[in-house]
Amino acid sequence: MNDYEGVFIIDPSSGEEDGEKAISGVEEVISKNKGTVEKREKWGKRSLAYEVKGKKEGFYFSLIFKIEPKAIPELKRVYQLNSSILRHLIFRK
Repeated sequence: MNDYEGVFIIDPSSGEEDGEKAISGVEEVISKNKGTVEKREKWGKRSLAYEVKGKKEGFYFSLIFKIEPKAIPELKRVYQLNSSILRHLIFRK
C-alpha cells in the first residue's frame, strides 16, 4: 500500500454538512478498497484563485490515506460523479 494525500474543494452552496457527507463518501470508497484513512483535516471556507464552475469560494478538505495504487482510478471516478466536489487532487506522498 502507498501513502496518498487528497485535497478536495467542496461547493459552498451545498453547505458544510453536505461537504462532510461528500468526504464521508470518499472515506467509504477508500475503506471498500481495503485502504485506511489516517488523517482528516477541514481547512474551512476559502476564496478560490479563479472561478470554478461559477464559484468564487469553496470548503477545503484534506485526507491522508493508504491504499493500493490500482484503486486510484476508482477513487477519481467517484470524485467526478459527486456534484458537490468542485475540484480534487490526489498525490502520492
